[in-house]
This record gives sequence, C-alpha cells and structure tokens, in this order.
Amino acid sequence: MWNDMANKEDGEKREKELEKKYWFDMIAKGCVVKRFDCTYSSALEILACTPRLVEGTLLTSEMVNEGKPLKATAAGYELANDIANTIKKQKAKNRALRKSSKKATNDKERSYLEGERVENDENIRNANKRLLLVKTTLFDRLFMSKPEASLVPRVGMLPQD
Repeated sequence: MWNDMANKEDGEKREKELEKKYWFDMIAKGCVVKRFDCTYSSALEILACTPRLVEGTLLTSEMVNEGKPLKATAAGYELANDIANTIKKQKAKNRALRKSSKKATNDKERSYLEGERVENDENIRNANKRLLLVKTTLFDRLFMSKPEASLVPRVGMLPQD
C-alpha cells in the first residue's frame, strides 16, 4: 500500500487520523501501528511486533486445568453480567416504547413504536437464551433439558439393538 501511494502526505495524514480516531484505545493498550510496503522484510517486521501466545490464558486455565464450567470462570461471570445488563437496558427501552406508544398522536406513529417494541422483545428473548447458555453447563444442556430441546437423545431414548 505505502509503496504505490502517489501522495505520501495524504497517507500520513490519514494514518494519524486513524490512530487518533479509531485506533486510540488499541494503541493505548499496547498495540503498535506498522506500515506494510508489500515486501518480505516489511511483513517480517510486522510479525516481529505481534505478541507471542502466552501459555494458557485465564479462561483456558480455569476450564481445562481446574475443570470449571464456563459459568464458574471469570470470563463466564463477566459475560453473564454483560448480557444481564443488556437485558435490563432492553427492558427499560421497552417501557419507554410502551409509554411513547400510549402518547402517540396517530396510528402510523403508534404502529412504528409497536414494531420497535416487538423487535426489542425478540432481542430480549435472544439475550435471555444467550444468558442461559452461559449459566448452564454442557451436561445440563445435553441431558437435563426437555427432550425436544436436547442436542442429543436422552438415555432411555436410545434405539434398542
């Protein structure tokens, strides 16, 4: 990219804009911006800056080494909290939509708000499903759920030889 750019000043200006506007958080956390000029040495220089994989992340350690299910890990806890907060926000949005719908002055506006509320209800249902997946173990989902919701046949439902 950099090797066939006609006006390098425009490229540098754009690079600075990207660094300040879009990449700021990543740079603040230690990421490095490198230019690729379509050469082997440029590629190697970029690869040399990439962090090496740390042997075992916290999630891997908790799930593999300690045998914890996702719901009992730090990541599972954070994920469940994030989803629960999203659900709370969606429910608050639904209350506001209902209130606005009651105050709507015409059918078109009321219909639009009702459509938004229905779509938001679907978002809440999906978030609740995701939360349930985080809070249950694979074993629970496979063997303790309703037969029609199970991913595999339950014991007793297996075909006889």
